[in-house]
Amino acid sequence: MHIRFLLTCLIASCFLAGCRGAPAGSPAALTPAASSAGPTELPMATGPLPESEGVEVSFVKLSQEGEYRWRAEVTLRFPGADAEDQISGWSVILPDNSVAVPGPSGQTADIAPRDPPLRSVTDARSGIDLPTGTRLIIVRGYTSGGAPAARELTIDLNLDRGPGFSIEHTY
Repeated sequence: MHIRFLLTCLIASCFLAGCRGAPAGSPAALTPAASSAGPTELPMATGPLPESEGVEVSFVKLSQEGEYRWRAEVTLRFPGADAEDQISGWSVILPDNSVAVPGPSGQTADIAPRDPPLRSVTDARSGIDLPTGTRLIIVRGYTSGGAPAARELTIDLNLDRGPGFSIEHTY
């Protein structure tokens, strides 16, 4: 059991080391909130987010719609949002650094600009096809001004939940 856990950690570390734009903090540094996870009472990624840091993926709920098809509900926070730089979307990054089901901008999901700008939003998309054998994915948020992601989540699809995510396996 311990060897399996260590191998999972090693694979996640190798995966993150090869990804462009990986955040300075590792996913292991994310800690679950005590009880402020919202109505689902699932853990949420928490921690300080300086205004200038960029967008944070604070929670992801994945629901399996088919053998390889998923629905993702992604909660993004961007305290520093303003008219020039606001939440613009999110992506599911595969182990080969490609984007699952890219939208017109190359992101998995595009979020239209708002006035006033959103500092927090939950967006859901269905029909995200993941290649056979995909075990780890990264969910990354984007801003219209190109601010780097302050926090992205690495998700092991073999688990049911973890810091900042939950998964409903139906297949």
